Amino acid sequence: MNLHPVLLALCGFLAGPVAATLAAVVAGAGGILLKTEPFIGIYLMTAAATAVGIAAHHLLHGRRPTERDLLWLAILLSTGAMVGEAVLYLARADGNEGLLIPLAGILTFVAALVSGLTCIAEEARREATAATRFFRAIVDTLPDGLSVKDKDGRFLAANPATARHLGADRPADVIGRTDFDYLPIEIARKSHLDEQQVVLTGQPMTFQQTSVSADGRSMFLSSHKSPLRDEIGKIVGIVTHNRDVTEKKKLESQYQESQQLLADAFAFMADGLVIYDGSNRIVFSNNQFRELFPRTSDLRVPGTSLEHVLRAAVQRGEETPSGDLDDWIQMVLHAGRTNESRQFKLGDGRWIEVRDRRLANGGFLSVVSDISKSKLTETTLATMNRQLAVLAETDGLTGLGNRRAFEEKIEREFAHARDTGSALSLLFVDIDVFKAYNDTYGHLAGDDCIRRIASCLRGICNRPVDLVARYGGEELVAILPNCRRESAFVIAEGFRVSIRQLAMPHVASEKGLVTISGGLFTMDRLNPAGNVREMIKRADDALYQAKRTGRDCVISWQPFENDDMDVDVDETETETEMLVYRA
Repeated sequence: MNLHPVLLALCGFLAGPVAATLAAVVAGAGGILLKTEPFIGIYLMTAAATAVGIAAHHLLHGRRPTERDLLWLAILLSTGAMVGEAVLYLARADGNEGLLIPLAGILTFVAALVSGLTCIAEEARREATAATRFFRAIVDTLPDGLSVKDKDGRFLAANPATARHLGADRPADVIGRTDFDYLPIEIARKSHLDEQQVVLTGQPMTFQQTSVSADGRSMFLSSHKSPLRDEIGKIVGIVTHNRDVTEKKKLESQYQESQQLLADAFAFMADGLVIYDGSNRIVFSNNQFRELFPRTSDLRVPGTSLEHVLRAAVQRGEETPSGDLDDWIQMVLHAGRTNESRQFKLGDGRWIEVRDRRLANGGFLSVVSDISKSKLTETTLATMNRQLAVLAETDGLTGLGNRRAFEEKIEREFAHARDTGSALSLLFVDIDVFKAYNDTYGHLAGDDCIRRIASCLRGICNRPVDLVARYGGEELVAILPNCRRESAFVIAEGFRVSIRQLAMPHVASEKGLVTISGGLFTMDRLNPAGNVREMIKRADDALYQAKRTGRDCVISWQPFENDDMDVDVDETETETEMLVYRA
């Protein structure tokens, strides 16, 4: 019996057409070199078996072959073998060989099934071995302690982090030992009792406990213990994951202390203070705030919506709406996000002033003062509380973000763009010959000029993710996340044109009008930046080049020319190539 077609079919089935073709060629060449008796039927069977294996491989569509797939292949090959033997039997007309027909089918079926199962099992073994090594490498590199114990607390397995915590040189050294061999008896007893509780309940649990490191340092552990079960579900041990949360506990303690200090400070404030979240619900209010509104003090607590408080205040006669009730409520809600101040008279005759300040999280903070007593006292207290309410990231002149807001935003967006591969554009804007404008029109006019230009830039860069900030003096900056270079340039150029359309006279400028120069840098896959400082420098270099180019233009930093837009390259720049885009 010639069973090599079975191996060729399995080769095609498991390894694909290329391997099967090479194996068939080698088998045919070997037959010729060994001068075996040429018989066209054997070679036809070889070719047919190879073709069947390749066809079966394609039917898998890239998935792993299963025992069921192998069974169908074995049936198909055995059927083919019996058909081939039947053809040979008829060709030879030898009645003594008729028993070879079923024998060929049986041998082919068994050979295909056994050989195929062996290959599949070996592949599964290799994958299991690789997976075991992979997961072992992961466990060994974990910074947290991971261990497995039996129900009596003896270590069955441990990673290097566990060994280091116990003071052992290697994980193998702790196998068969218990916590009592390494830790102080009280700590070891506490850990053992926790493990017994997990064994008794059969439920995973997390414990907070103190411990001692190998060098004698006190530490605090968050220990998660889960029951280990065998195939029938019986608990045979405990899996423990220990995390050192000592620093976290210290930070939590410091945070609680600072929160208490802050609460004490708010409690001794002369004015009322209330903070709302992005849904206009109260998240904090001090006693003074509630005492200012005695008729609705029961509602002015965390969790209550401002709209509900206002409706109740009107219903109880504490406040009187100016106009329609719903319109008045919307006006109050809107005032909280526009950094406005408002004064109103309560039903008991007292006058109240509310100063709102928008917060970065979408909510707002309100400082509430009783201004019905002394104007002098009111002015002093209002100044102190206004300083408390002013957000650290707001520029007083323009209402834009200040330098601190810019630095926090650019660091955050730079990290996001670097991790996600999205584009991040940075636009620096400078008012052209602004010193001459101040000298000509005065500083008050200069401040008004800056405000108008800042308002225009904020109106153009109006996406929720954008940030427009005053970088310093007459220099503004815009952060445009997820904005490609071409789109950022359109925005920058539109801003430049809008400033010209404001038609603010500037007799000291050669343009006759107030103009701006812009420097743009876009960080993307083609133009990466190593850090935030490098990104700022490139945008600032582009702004400097815009000034040198003649002002009233926008220049985008690029290390090479790579688009179809009209580009003028300033050949005098030696440190960096600048692409100058003109409308």
